[in-house]
Amino acid sequence: GDTLRFWNPATGTEQRSPLPAEVTAKNLEFSADGRHLLVRSVADSSLRVWNLGSGTPATPVVPGDYFSAVPGFSPAGDAI
Repeated sequence: GDTLRFWNPATGTEQRSPLPAEVTAKNLEFSADGRHLLVRSVADSSLRVWNLGSGTPATPVVPGDYFSAVPGFSPAGDAI
């Protein structure tokens, strides 16, 4: 299946284990502390937050019809 991979552009080396890509990503945003990744789907604008430490979903899939603009983490990182 598809994966999201993380590369160091300076060295060209992979930085961590890939995450499974359940959808084609439209938007990606890292949390300010670098522990989570917000992924928005191209197909239906649904969202999922991933825990980058464990490589597992941190939230269930959130339907995209809740968002009219590009979603992102709050400054404190505790809300979308």
